[in-house]
Amino acid sequence: MALTALTVVLLSCNSRKRDAAYYEQMVDSIRKAETVKEMYRQANSNKNPIEAFFDTLSRSSLPISSVRGEYWRMGHFSDLPSALCVRLGFTADSYIQAKSLPHLQDAQLLLLVDRTDSTSTSFYLSTLDKEHEVVDQLCIYEEEVTNREQDFGVTYTDYFITSDFTVTLMRYYQSHDTKREPELLSVRLYSISAEGIFEEQIIEL
Repeated sequence: MALTALTVVLLSCNSRKRDAAYYEQMVDSIRKAETVKEMYRQANSNKNPIEAFFDTLSRSSLPISSVRGEYWRMGHFSDLPSALCVRLGFTADSYIQAKSLPHLQDAQLLLLVDRTDSTSTSFYLSTLDKEHEVVDQLCIYEEEVTNREQDFGVTYTDYFITSDFTVTLMRYYQSHDTKREPELLSVRLYSISAEGIFEEQIIEL
């Protein structure tokens, strides 16, 4: 196709005189480019489909701050095929979206959004080994309706992931009366080992 286009250009540009060696060099360059492109296409077609899928995921840099349920503010997420949903510990009919985070030594990090329940959204931080098998998984955001004796509202988890792979989870209660400040219920701190294990750290008060 590129060679055909070049022929048209040559025929329509008679006013620009070039020697034969110049055009032979252009044709040779295009042929080489098309050969490389075809080799790349064939290499990708022979790649393990799971490997190929993970290569297509967009990647977010660290640190990451909580956006509550507004996951789209963190950029593009890809839909997980049902087979990969099962592989990552969900049911085949789950609606899971994913994006990649920077790798940590031997562990691949994924940020997963669970949109199976249309009324709520949950986030998971998942670590995978080199074969893309799950090593560990941590729920970093969820929200649920909460009824108290004299109040009602929602309980939710906020999160922060630093550039050194420290994960802070903060659990809040927010009254239906939004004039009230959220009530901090708990704080949990995790580090991630080189193998991808979430290790809870003691918080000094």
